[in-house]
Amino acid sequence: MNKTLLTLSLLSLSNLLYSQENIFINLIFKDKDKLELTQTVDSDTHSNFFLLSKTAKWQQNRFVSKPDANEFDEMNIFADTTMRNLFSANEEQHFLEQAILFKEMAIKNVYKGVRVIDTVNKSISGYIIQVTSPVYARDSAYAIVDASLYLPIERDKTLKDSQIAQILFVFKRIKKDRWEIFTRRTKLLIW
Repeated sequence: MNKTLLTLSLLSLSNLLYSQENIFINLIFKDKDKLELTQTVDSDTHSNFFLLSKTAKWQQNRFVSKPDANEFDEMNIFADTTMRNLFSANEEQHFLEQAILFKEMAIKNVYKGVRVIDTVNKSISGYIIQVTSPVYARDSAYAIVDASLYLPIERDKTLKDSQIAQILFVFKRIKKDRWEIFTRRTKLLIW
């Protein structure tokens, strides 16, 4: 009986995460200019957007607070004052615990102006984005999604080598089933 209940709970959570994830992805792509960096790299040549069909695993170092963290420690989510003031140390630990549990999830929906792709091949020209599954604050008032932005210009580079930015999105719940982008932090990985 307990095994059945656990299985049903996991299926229910999976469906919730999938539907929530779609909301966040739609908000991210609603206005592609919010991806910021698309304006800094020859956007006329690279106007296509591709979303990888599997979520990325969270990088645990994104959640680990260092005693000497400062505003310039851009890989750490909680290095900036806004995030430190918004979330307690216990909440930071809660986010990390969630992130550790998440594995890759399939993304199947089609988003306006964005093509979902399974693999990257040499014929793809444009921005490639991979997002993580969302992690939620204990009270579900906030959710965090990390997005990796790639621009494979040189055909012999791996996808990882063509990453141009890491963009952190913090979403705030404004109604039971409505969210908005509360803030975003971009770490430029090129230039």
